[in-house]
Amino acid sequence: DAQTLAERLLQRVSKGGEPFLFRLLLLHLVARLVGRHQLQLPNLYAFLLKYTLPTQHEVTKVLACLVEASHAQVPPEELRPAVLHVMRTFVTEAQAPEVIEVGLNSIREVCARSVNVLEEEELADLVDFRKFRHKGVSVAARSLINTYRELHPQLLHRSLR
Repeated sequence: DAQTLAERLLQRVSKGGEPFLFRLLLLHLVARLVGRHQLQLPNLYAFLLKYTLPTQHEVTKVLACLVEASHAQVPPEELRPAVLHVMRTFVTEAQAPEVIEVGLNSIREVCARSVNVLEEEELADLVDFRKFRHKGVSVAARSLINTYRELHPQLLHRSLR
């Protein structure tokens, strides 16, 4: 049973004791199970918050786990804190352009899988990065705009639809 396997693996990861890279590998497996079988594992998103910091070792793999574990069946109130955390820690002008780019791309992928995560004001804040001086950041912001043009254009400002 995929649900019990994912729950047991998440328990094992949250206990600690193993090396970080091994726990990350197990976390990746849990995220794959949740994404493929569209499982409900509410503790997973709260657990991932611990490791989603720009200074964290292998943070891109942790963000990949967040993306893979998101799907349309996950209630937005479970995914929302994780996406807002990524917004607050990665997508700020105080961060390096590469960090902002990674944050925007992660948010875009999560929102492509589960559309109702962001609200209008938060999306407007993210979309403002399309005028950022670094090309990678502006491209990431434009790809977020294009994703929302296809999936939920009502959330975008009228001029961006």
